[in-house]
Amino acid sequence: MKQFLLILISLSIIGQLQSQVLFSKIIANKVVIGPKNISNNQEILASSYLQDIESFKEDLQKEKTKQSEAIAKLTSQQKLSNKSQRKLNRAKNNTEQIELELKLAQLIAEDWQAISTMEASLPDLMRLINKGECVAFETEEGTFHSEQVELAASSFNKNFTYTQFIPIEQVLMKEETLKKKRRDCRSANPKDCEYWCVVKSVDNYTFKDMEGKEHKQEGCLKGFEFDLENNQLINKVIFNKKKSPISVMKLKHKENGEELVLLDWKMVDCE
Repeated sequence: MKQFLLILISLSIIGQLQSQVLFSKIIANKVVIGPKNISNNQEILASSYLQDIESFKEDLQKEKTKQSEAIAKLTSQQKLSNKSQRKLNRAKNNTEQIELELKLAQLIAEDWQAISTMEASLPDLMRLINKGECVAFETEEGTFHSEQVELAASSFNKNFTYTQFIPIEQVLMKEETLKKKRRDCRSANPKDCEYWCVVKSVDNYTFKDMEGKEHKQEGCLKGFEFDLENNQLINKVIFNKKKSPISVMKLKHKENGEELVLLDWKMVDCE
């Protein structure tokens, strides 16, 4: 039972955050996510995400072929009815959207490919370091010389959890007063078991896609849940459920053993 009293509470969200996320308007329920919106282990996930993007692009190309065939068929007619004209306009708009999504998907793929290429170069880099060559590593934590860090192969055969996240803004909360029943109530009078409680939930919010376009959304996106403490939507994903062997190169600080997030590296003169 519900008492229809609705109170909207505006939460002030600081910052204009933009997501490296593509929400397809062509392929239903398809979301393409870049490494900037992944919490950890991007180097391990890169291959899987690249395969997913390639599959998405293939689906877009198939849909583009269908739209092109529809456009060709309609434009071959000498005179179009109003209904046919609407179909033609829709097919042209869909084609433009497909081209846009192919472009954006490629941009995300390039970021994932850069991570994959970086990871593939590390075994050769480790051999150079072992031969006495000097390298400067650019990381999220700063720039380090090869004498300060160690690069080593790490293997494991277990699954791990990572998080996909989407920053959200301008969250509107609602309060609903609901009538509930106590489960442990044994009164003969049902009304004695009833009580009122106030439940807070998200009414709507906005987020920005990778083009910087703002979207207003009601309800949580499929597969995601709210993390209002950090102003974001999150989707926790388990990777490597089959627990297949995984090998990855890890960069660590020699003094404190801290794992560093590698962004780039270059050969330098040894001093």
